[in-house]
Amino acid sequence: FGLKIFKEFWWNLEDPTHCHFFSPESIKKCLEDNGFKCLKVVFPFWESITIEVNSLLRFFNRKNLKHGIMSDKISLIISFLLLPFFLILRFIIPSIRPSMLVIAKKVK
Repeated sequence: FGLKIFKEFWWNLEDPTHCHFFSPESIKKCLEDNGFKCLKVVFPFWESITIEVNSLLRFFNRKNLKHGIMSDKISLIISFLLLPFFLILRFIIPSIRPSMLVIAKKVK
């Protein structure tokens, strides 16, 4: 959901090792196609708690920071101040949480 909202400013895109992002439906299909049955998909509340704030900061701070948005001290302060708002938003809209915990078992 965050990728749809923030598009190219989504903070997870700063990490070049993130080469594919899954939705609950796409991870279930991937698992089924490879012999697994998806038992449960949950969105952890506390995982990557600053991602929405940092994505918003990337949107408004369009200059390329050499070491990413969190290398800027003002961004760190703003992130800290806006964090409670985004935690409340995660409680209200669980799908905005950036990570999925998937429990699956191998089908015999």
